[in-house]
Amino acid sequence: MENKIKEILGKVLQEDFKEKTLEEINMTTCEKWDSLAHLKIVISLEEEFDIEIEADEIYLMKNGAKLIKEIIEKKLN
Repeated sequence: MENKIKEILGKVLQEDFKEKTLEEINMTTCEKWDSLAHLKIVISLEEEFDIEIEADEIYLMKNGAKLIKEIIEKKLN
């Protein structure tokens, strides 16, 4: 799952995250991660994992890829 999240983030943000940890990937460390990119990330994650992400979760996801993983794992279990 971690690699898939990095792949989605990389595609949307046009950046290579293979060498970064999830803790290193967030809105403050990624220059291209703005509000529009954030919505594209959410849509891509929903499609990839066949889940529906709630508004409060969308807001929390801007805190980083580690939290994105935790939210997705919770929805899949």
